[in-house]
Amino acid sequence: MQPPAAEPQAPAPVVALSPSSAPSGPQGRDVDSKLVDALISRYQETVSLAEIVKLKGSNPELRRLADGVIESRKRDLASLQKFRAVGN
Repeated sequence: MQPPAAEPQAPAPVVALSPSSAPSGPQGRDVDSKLVDALISRYQETVSLAEIVKLKGSNPELRRLADGVIESRKRDLASLQKFRAVGN
């Protein structure tokens, strides 16, 4: 008997920034870093969920879609991680 599959965790809350709050909120590199960090977190979660669908999903079309999502988000993650490394 296999153990039950791990339930996907709810995404972390997103810090809401609106144009009207921008002057008093983070600016420049701080706001850039917040975006990069948020995207990295979301994309990592997306890759993890897509990998679960690829391995355990019952719908062949969704499994194919998961392949594309994994490939695309891994490319995006690599770009974002380079961006974060140089601090731009």
